[in-house]
Amino acid sequence: MSAHFRAFSFVDRIESARPGVDIRGHYLIPTTVPGFPGSLVAEAVGQLAAWSSLSANGFARRPLAGIAGRIEILAAGRPGQVLDLAAEIEHLDDTAVTYHGTASVDGRAVLRLH
Repeated sequence: MSAHFRAFSFVDRIESARPGVDIRGHYLIPTTVPGFPGSLVAEAVGQLAAWSSLSANGFARRPLAGIAGRIEILAAGRPGQVLDLAAEIEHLDDTAVTYHGTASVDGRAVLRLH
């Protein structure tokens, strides 16, 4: 898949954010990829949570660990779909961020992180 991506970034747009609290965004899955597995959907939610944690500390440092307790992969993403991403920050310090989040397509959940 690496040939299809210019960067390992799965957040196209941030719609709303309360730094260190919650964040909402989107990712358009490229039409040039054959599929977008649940593991990459989870990565997209994790990247969104990272943006919230970075913003909370003024982009001075990035926690190295993102912690989600349980992952429910309900469906894989498909080329051309827009993933609606959301993350809620439960705890944030200098080394880790604990969060939960969701990804949905057309209002249907495709992933839940608890």
